[in-house]
Amino acid sequence: MTRLFSTAAATLAVVAAGFGAGCVAPARLNLANAAPISQAPVSAPGTTIVACAPIEDKRLDPEVLGLVGGRPFSASEVSGWVLRSLTGLTSRSFSVRPAASVENPPVTLRPRLLKVYVDSIRGTKTAVVVLEVAFIEASGREATLLYRGQHAGINWGSDEAEVTAALQKALGKCADQLRIDLDAQLARIVPRT
Repeated sequence: MTRLFSTAAATLAVVAAGFGAGCVAPARLNLANAAPISQAPVSAPGTTIVACAPIEDKRLDPEVLGLVGGRPFSASEVSGWVLRSLTGLTSRSFSVRPAASVENPPVTLRPRLLKVYVDSIRGTKTAVVVLEVAFIEASGREATLLYRGQHAGINWGSDEAEVTAALQKALGKCADQLRIDLDAQLARIVPRT
């Protein structure tokens, strides 16, 4: 009886340790290979070139993204992913490029990454991206706006592709808002021909 009890206790301890350690393997997203976010129509020749400074990541932990379906997600190249998305941003009146490649831009964007996270409740997953973007005009005038993009959908399998797609959609919503504001700001400061 004692042996049976000790074997059962040992088995229970191993099972409990497995649950405590998180039986679900953590997933590391490869955002470096993520597809570009959706874009507006391609810029016309002669459009204004806007500079984008490197991303300042203000998150407490730049790798942790959160849990979806009890599975932890992380990524190491989040700032680069956001910068690639912003420097590909276009409209009929502008095109955003890395600051190092632009001379004398009428506007420079200085983005700060405040939040990027994923979460799930029951069968729904949520991805959120929050950016603070300073618009710095060549004149020195500066304005700062916050952008929050969110995507919620059914959590089918808590896999990497599904979570990456949700993050892409959340970032795309930030970019859509930024595009509208940037178009409005450029219409105010750049004469149209």
